[in-house]
Amino acid sequence: MSGMDASPWSSATRQAIGRALLAAGRSGLTVAELALATSRDASNTRRTADAMVRDGLLVSCAARRVDGALGRPANLAYTLAQGQLEALEQAATREIGQLAAGQQLVFAEASDEQLEDLFHVLAAGSPAARATWCALADGDRQEYLVAFEGDDAASAAVDLMTSLAAAEVRCRRLAVSELMPAVSLLRRAQAATRAAQQVRMRRATRRGEAAAGDSARTSSAVGDPGLEPGTSSLSEKRSNRLS
Repeated sequence: MSGMDASPWSSATRQAIGRALLAAGRSGLTVAELALATSRDASNTRRTADAMVRDGLLVSCAARRVDGALGRPANLAYTLAQGQLEALEQAATREIGQLAAGQQLVFAEASDEQLEDLFHVLAAGSPAARATWCALADGDRQEYLVAFEGDDAASAAVDLMTSLAAAEVRCRRLAVSELMPAVSLLRRAQAATRAAQQVRMRRATRRGEAAAGDSARTSSAVGDPGLEPGTSSLSEKRSNRLS
């Protein structure tokens, strides 16, 4: 991507912060809350958020006071700057549907009776705010696909599954273990087919040899049905009769 095309929202960390703030709504989030929501270090989160304020992506405001909260109260919170929601969405669109090894994919049923509960869980923010991209899949039933990536992909997917299960939304989880070009899959299938054919041929050969051996042993034990037991030729048969 050239410098002219680069978006100030292009980094994964900035997009994660933007998604967390979108889920939080107008109240905004403190550095500690942002770090928790994005599973990132608090000091790095502060530096990134401050840089985003300088770039006009976020605005800082007074943090809301929570009665009874332990520890020193935070003075600052961050919210999305006006007009940045569209820019965030446009930047995130570039990564939609890009699979990567290690991604965790959560499929949540989107049928009419499940949709309201599903949207309620997603609107609650975390862990859905930690997702990289989403898609609507049509098949025997409609499902929303929510993709997570990064070091905390598995924990984020499990957290979402837990929230969905609590809301009685049917869901399932898959992990992307390997990606390859279609031609690589074709070559792998061809090699596997050749190997399977060779195994079948060796088995057929062994079965044929075993059957031939059994037939020879059976023929030797039975002998000529026209001979008396214990004789192997007509001359022996005549000799036995004469005696």
